Amino acid sequence: MTFSIGGKVILGTATGQAIITPIHLAPNPATATAATPEVVNIVRALMTLSTSSPSSGITISQAVQDKAKALGTSTNIQSLDSAGLLGIVSSLDSTKTSLVTAAAATLHMSDSVYITYAGPWSGTWAGNAPTKSGTWQVTISSTGTVSGTVPGVGSVSGSLVNGTSYSGTAGSSTWSGAINLVTGEFSGTWVDGSYSGTFTGKAS
Repeated sequence: MTFSIGGKVILGTATGQAIITPIHLAPNPATATAATPEVVNIVRALMTLSTSSPSSGITISQAVQDKAKALGTSTNIQSLDSAGLLGIVSSLDSTKTSLVTAAAATLHMSDSVYITYAGPWSGTWAGNAPTKSGTWQVTISSTGTVSGTVPGVGSVSGSLVNGTSYSGTAGSSTWSGAINLVTGEFSGTWVDGSYSGTFTGKAS
C-alpha cells in the first residue's frame, strides 16, 4: 500500500501490517533505522506540517491535504534534498519557511519506536561456546534501554540507538544487532573472547 498526503505527496509504500511507521516505508525497511535518510525526510515533512505537537501525535490539516491533491504532479519526497523538501512543504503551507531539523526528526522517530515496541522480548542464542546454546529474556523500556538476563551467562545491559540498532553486553560477552520492524525479529551476533555466535527472538 502507498502512503501519501493528498495522493500527490508520496511518503512511501509498505506491506500491510498492524503497525506501520516511516521506517517501514524506507526502500529497505528490514535494515532501516530512524537515521536512514529516506525515513528522516518523511518525518521532517510530517513534523513540519503537523498542526499538533508531534509529541502528542502528528495531524495533517484538511487544508494541507486539499493543496496536495491540487498539485499537478506526484512527488516522492524520500530522495529530495533539504531545499526540495522545503519547497514541497511550503507549497502545502506557505507559513512553513523552515524544516524541523534532521536531528529532531531522528530523535522523534527513535522515541516513537521505543514507546511502540517497549515490553518483554525473549529468544534463543547459539554459538561455539562450551555451552552451545541457551535462552535470553529482556525488557525494552520506553526510552530504549534494554535489560534482562541470559541464564548461565549473565545480566543484560544495553540500549537501542536510532530506534532499531542494538548494542550491549550479557555477562562478559558483547551483543550487537537490530530489531527488524518488518518481521518483528530481534536478532544479531555476540562475541566473548574467542567464542562467538548469534541470537534471535521476538516480543513475548
